[in-house]
Amino acid sequence: GNIYASRFKGIQVAYGDHHPWYYEGAFGKVNEADEVTALTAIYQKGEHKLSLGAYGFRMDGGNNRNIGMLGYEMPLGGLWRVGAQYLLGHDETEPGGGVFSLSRGEENSWEKGNLYTYAKYYYQPRATYVEHTMNGVADYMHGFKGYGLGLSYMLTRDWVLSLEYDDLEDLQYGTRSRTLWAGLSYYFKNYGNEEPEDQDKTEGTK
Repeated sequence: GNIYASRFKGIQVAYGDHHPWYYEGAFGKVNEADEVTALTAIYQKGEHKLSLGAYGFRMDGGNNRNIGMLGYEMPLGGLWRVGAQYLLGHDETEPGGGVFSLSRGEENSWEKGNLYTYAKYYYQPRATYVEHTMNGVADYMHGFKGYGLGLSYMLTRDWVLSLEYDDLEDLQYGTRSRTLWAGLSYYFKNYGNEEPEDQDKTEGTK
């Protein structure tokens, strides 16, 4: 996500079914940190979702980075969703940041012809993320601001076409980077001959 999106190795526990609460805790490591402790709580009522999170990272090299998150999502006009996320880090002189999003469609659908689109505005000092989910160059910047646009389209049952454009500015040096990314993903079954709506999907190639 907007905080970390690398492969996680460790222990995760979860409780709840989003009716209305869901809780998750994790302890382990990711690519950029030798130790991670993550706690997340989500309250969902209908189409409205409130998210709370606290994340502690012992970074490679021994430095600590702690990040707090408060997020809210709601429907807009029946077809769109709007969201805001406040992020608070502790190891920078400008610790606070945020992400604002506007989206349409279902993000994780395996239905042929499904179209998901989004627009996001970011203002994230380096203390507010460890490894960003975007395909832009945020991980190589000293904090950044800018916007991202993207879409994913389900071509067939197991093939997804994705496009992304990110326009970012480094908060420390003012340098600007623009990234255009395209990907074609194939998803394969994990178990037997389960029906598409019941199977777990795992990304194969991108």
